[in-house]
Amino acid sequence: MRQAKEPLSAGAVLGWLVLAALAPGAAHLRAGRRRTGLVLISLYAVLLLALLAFVLTNDLGDLAGSATRDSSLAAIVFGSIALGLAWFALIVHSFVVLQPGRLAQSGQILTGTVAGLLAVVVVIPFGYTAQFAQTSREAIDNIFNAPENEGEPRPPSPSPRTPGPAATASTSCCSAATPTTTGPASAPTA
Repeated sequence: MRQAKEPLSAGAVLGWLVLAALAPGAAHLRAGRRRTGLVLISLYAVLLLALLAFVLTNDLGDLAGSATRDSSLAAIVFGSIALGLAWFALIVHSFVVLQPGRLAQSGQILTGTVAGLLAVVVVIPFGYTAQFAQTSREAIDNIFNAPENEGEPRPPSPSPRTPGPAATASTSCCSAATPTTTGPASAPTA
């Protein structure tokens, strides 16, 4: 069965689309795509159960501590980006399978606009999560990573009142040549 039995109204398309944002696959089931809908709902249920099992079998203190590691924060960043893009694609695909082309032109404009807004809105939490994790990662790196030359003395910085070697060299080239001696002072010989 590929098609729904009766055409949907604009409100019904939007309702099934919002439901698909919360329970992936719902719009596919309504549109008659049972296999795709059941696969999407099953994957979503497995992901939620795996997340629940992970949280329940681990100590929250250990989870909080491991969430501050650089590798964990990088995984959160990339996972959030991937899930955000997947959810965006899911909303767009759900909209397409609900066949809004069968609606009147005003219904098509309304549902298309709301579907686009919904697709963007579902990405926002994933974007904020990725941004927060990346900012935390950079802050932790800046605070706790040692500088490259730790333990070495700082090189002296030139004082503004004392001319540096370049200033001395430029004035000595233009002044009268005066003999200079380097090393111990020697007595004149007669």
